[in-house]
Amino acid sequence: MSTQVKRNRYLCKLYDIEPVCFPAPPYKAVSWTAALRGCPNEPLTRNTRSSGLTVLHPDPCRELVIHASNIEHAQSALDTIMGCLLALAGYDFVGAMDDFQAYPLNPQTTREMHPDEALMASLGPRLYVRNMPFACFMAARVSRLKRAQFALEKLKRSYMAFSTHHEDRDPRRPHAANTQRSSLIATQTAKAQAIQLAYSCIEELGLHVPASKECPSRAEDGTWNQVTLAKFERSLRNAGIDPQERILWDIRAPRNRLSRYMPKLQQTGIEAPWVRGAVRDKEIPIADAVDYVSRLRSQVAAHVLGRKNRLVSLLTLHDVANAQDVARRLLMARVGVWEDWWLIVKKEWARLREEADRADSSREGEGVSPRQSRDPRATQTRKH
Repeated sequence: MSTQVKRNRYLCKLYDIEPVCFPAPPYKAVSWTAALRGCPNEPLTRNTRSSGLTVLHPDPCRELVIHASNIEHAQSALDTIMGCLLALAGYDFVGAMDDFQAYPLNPQTTREMHPDEALMASLGPRLYVRNMPFACFMAARVSRLKRAQFALEKLKRSYMAFSTHHEDRDPRRPHAANTQRSSLIATQTAKAQAIQLAYSCIEELGLHVPASKECPSRAEDGTWNQVTLAKFERSLRNAGIDPQERILWDIRAPRNRLSRYMPKLQQTGIEAPWVRGAVRDKEIPIADAVDYVSRLRSQVAAHVLGRKNRLVSLLTLHDVANAQDVARRLLMARVGVWEDWWLIVKKEWARLREEADRADSSREGEGVSPRQSRDPRATQTRKH
């Protein structure tokens, strides 16, 4: 006769502000269950935070509640959910990750934490985010696959080491071609570490290029070794990924010494609609993208950074973002949530387009041309 394990309730100062809760709770993992409960209005003087900024308390919102047998399982659930939030956002918007720790709702009952400690844990900054339901849904999927758990943790730490807000990569902006290289040793080291962790995430999933000295990934002319490519494509298909599916690859830096480690990158792929001047972004097959991340890691990031011929100084924020985007895409596909997430993203794009069209219509009714009322770069195709 099986006995049901008693689960306690834990809080972690995370709040969801999505108007629609999709997918619907609860989100059941192996050792924990996440739920969202409605919370009353709080004083606006609280030190709340959203994406690193102090904001007013949104209304309505839902508070994340974790049901687990002990505080260790609750903290594991919180770490996984936070990693999924970063993966969905594509950058580290939290910053001080240690500010958010799981604590029991009733410390007198669980006896795992002194009431004063629980009180201290409940104070401090609070995080109000979007996509909390989907992050919990993804975290529950990740918790069922040990390799995915380690892969997510590595991707999270990659974002924590170095990441870029998507608006800083927007090709419409005046500084779109700004590669933001840095002479600071700390920044160069952070970029190299982020790339290593991103590729380690790919390796953890078993989706790295199966190359060796005896069987390299490419020939001297830069073309694929068909034996290696066949093995790699088989691994991708087994993970539910089409090897010919394309992924966006930012190309903003001028051709330099680093370019020779990216075979045929300039010749292959489909140019993005917003290509202009130094912005040469392309959509390339995901198999090529994984190989390029492998080369960034093996030829640059994994070497001694202080050597005389320092390629690490040529790394840009776009190199790091490319590596993280590939790892993120493979992880979400591996746990079976990419298609669902893609549908949500497309609906959000449609909503934003409708709002922009309504705004243009209202300007036209006032006799103002939409192109005159905003920066002309905003009429270009948005990078997704």
